[in-house]
Amino acid sequence: MKQVQKKGGNKLEIAVGLYIVGITLIMGYLINKYPRETIAIIFLYIMVLLQVVQKYFQQK
Repeated sequence: MKQVQKKGGNKLEIAVGLYIVGITLIMGYLINKYPRETIAIIFLYIMVLLQVVQKYFQQK
């Protein structure tokens, strides 16, 4: 049986989880307010931003 070592990233995981929940709630609000094309652009921008943040933390 393999033992999984925690790297102390629990706070970061919680922050990312809350961030995802927040984005989901905001997207639900925006979908009701704006047309689909605008939502698609905002969603793509958020995805790129998350990728940049992920790459930054992987390098540390």
